[in-house]
Amino acid sequence: DGKFNPPSCGPFHVCCNTPETSTVKPYQHRCGVRNPSGINSRILSPSNEGEADFGEWPWQAAILKTEGKVNIFQCGGVLIDKYHVMTVAHCVYHLYKYNEYPLNVRLGEWDTQTKTEFLAHEDYKVSKIIVHPEFRNTSLWNDIALLRLEEPVLFAPHIDTVCLPQYDENFAGQNCVVTGWGKDAY
Repeated sequence: DGKFNPPSCGPFHVCCNTPETSTVKPYQHRCGVRNPSGINSRILSPSNEGEADFGEWPWQAAILKTEGKVNIFQCGGVLIDKYHVMTVAHCVYHLYKYNEYPLNVRLGEWDTQTKTEFLAHEDYKVSKIIVHPEFRNTSLWNDIALLRLEEPVLFAPHIDTVCLPQYDENFAGQNCVVTGWGKDAY
């Protein structure tokens, strides 16, 4: 009949179970969704109280200045959409004036001293720095800036955006959390 009928599994055959298939669903981007226990529950830091777990704050960004082949930590920021990171103006103002942007934004970073994370960090080049027009470096008045990225960010469980509040939202009396590496520079 022309059809191929594989033989039954016998002593002269190599037989394998038919594997169960599962479809991996693509990551669903959602702003402001924290991973309170990190992404991999095997990575815990009970003895390091106050330290974040891997992927716990997926919007945290490291702003790095490129000098030759070395990236030097400048400050932190937060990813607000697929093209923009919000940071403090005093961190990038010295570069803004020269229309030169030797900056990278690193997303998905956790331990800055190793490369042991099971999901790799991603680096994005900065194409533009936008400093608040009324920023005052002497008083840090309006100390806010946006970094425009050359390429759109690919969201992942350890890389996502923070939610920005509506203009009229009031957070008086509520707790807040500050994230970062606890450094202005390494």
